[in-house]
Amino acid sequence: MKRGYWIAFAVSLAMLASGFSSRLRAQDLFEAGAQIAVHSLPELGETPFGYGFRFTDNAYPPFLALDSELNFFPTNSTGNLGETQGFFGLKAGVKVGRWGVFAKLRPGFASFGGGSFEERLTARTHFALDIGGVLEYYPAPHVALRLDLSDVMTDFGPATLLAGPGRTGVPLGSQHNFESTIGALLRF
Repeated sequence: MKRGYWIAFAVSLAMLASGFSSRLRAQDLFEAGAQIAVHSLPELGETPFGYGFRFTDNAYPPFLALDSELNFFPTNSTGNLGETQGFFGLKAGVKVGRWGVFAKLRPGFASFGGGSFEERLTARTHFALDIGGVLEYYPAPHVALRLDLSDVMTDFGPATLLAGPGRTGVPLGSQHNFESTIGALLRF
């Protein structure tokens, strides 16, 4: 789990460093914010709510940005496994007036854990791909509200969902799951 945090930190730092070298304008180059998230995981029997943080480097204005996000879905009393996600990739689209519409393609990871992890799932960290759309509204010059709707494809590979005391289960393979986030951004 710590390795995933270090990877997220290193990628974000690299994005930040690459952006400083190619700047020609001095406004709204970066966006940083927080969001709440809902992730539907029917193959695990859960729909956890979580929170997260994002950083965007508008490296290639006006259409292309480097977009990163880290989400946490805590364990809870209903049995959710707990999940950490990290995505790092591209966001492309247009801004017209107070609105922005974008598509996103971001590879990353999904790491599961929590108190009942060993009893329910045979592998912890998996490759994930976030594909979806983004709608942004700019109510003030350096503030944005952002809504993301995504298909998060998680490659569980040969990981097995354990189905009871006998520990016999069903291999999960690749799964497509709906995820939505809503949050606020500061643009600087």
